[in-house]
Amino acid sequence: MKTYNYILFSLCLVVLFLASCNKQAEFKSHLHILSFINPDQTFEVRVQKSAPSFGDHSDLNITNACVVITNSSTQEDFQMEHVVDGVYRSNGAKPLAGYDYEIQVKVDGFEHAAATTYIPDLGNVVVNLSDDQIESGELSFTFSPTMLSNKPSNFFAYELIQTKNNSDEEEGNLPSSEEPDEESNGGNPNGVNTGNIRNLNYLKPVYGPVADGSIVPVETINTFNGELEDLSVRIVAVSSEFYDFLLNENQNNSIISSSVRPYNSPVYSNFVGDAYGLFGGFSEKTIKFVQ
Repeated sequence: MKTYNYILFSLCLVVLFLASCNKQAEFKSHLHILSFINPDQTFEVRVQKSAPSFGDHSDLNITNACVVITNSSTQEDFQMEHVVDGVYRSNGAKPLAGYDYEIQVKVDGFEHAAATTYIPDLGNVVVNLSDDQIESGELSFTFSPTMLSNKPSNFFAYELIQTKNNSDEEEGNLPSSEEPDEESNGGNPNGVNTGNIRNLNYLKPVYGPVADGSIVPVETINTFNGELEDLSVRIVAVSSEFYDFLLNENQNNSIISSSVRPYNSPVYSNFVGDAYGLFGGFSEKTIKFVQ
């Protein structure tokens, strides 16, 4: 009887092993595309192929893609050129705020991928500290944005920033318009080249749409350790796609930013076709708490 149970247990292990191997074999590679566009930076797109968690991750970057971004209103096309590690850039061209854009990605062996987004046109932003201001490292404030062009719903996110050397920065502006070199952004397209800026918390979405000119309360930020004079807040107007992505990141720990993922894992994506990733638009203002 013991021998029979041992054989049966061994057969179960073999079946489980073969089933796991079969699942790995069934993994289908998809295009993985990321692009966050804003008026302060040239167009930039990262194109990779997806891979299972257990496997070869040494050759995920795609260098032979045809990547085109189109202004949906003017029909102007921007052809992307591969520069490094699956990253494609335009030749100095930048998107315009207040316009819709469409991306088309074609790669041999993969289905055609496409997505659309909108770049909000953010005008003036008024930031007010709460009456308590800073107490025991806590900071709370409100902000009131003015939109230069409106979609039916406006969406926002924010993050706290500490300036190490105020004299090197233009007042009220984060140096996101600086051109990052090919390796400075760690492979993250449209990542802000922060230089002497330190982000104190991740980009947090404001829950729900924001009306033009409304006062938006911000949850207390308790990661502050420094002088108020060194603090700024980055207010980011985001497209609805970017907003949904941020919500998903905050609530479900999404792995959209990685091309390596578990078998059949769910991720947020706004791409149509056999691809996943994010094509999102945004514009931003960085405001110092003490002018």
